[in-house]
Amino acid sequence: MNSKKLTYNQALEEINQIISEIENGNIDIDNISEKLTKAKTLFEFCQSKLKETQSKVENLLDDNNN
Repeated sequence: MNSKKLTYNQALEEINQIISEIENGNIDIDNISEKLTKAKTLFEFCQSKLKETQSKVENLLDDNNN
């Protein structure tokens, strides 16, 4: 991942690109482990962003109900 701040959509796009490369056979077998590791890291980033957003939404809803 770059030094600039990665967004959820950028991470998701990169995951989809890696999946596409694997499905189409456009990836060198020597690089597949590296790509899968990167995809896992990106997936974990996306999960974290979703959990963070869910928490914020729940807090906002709770504040509005009180």
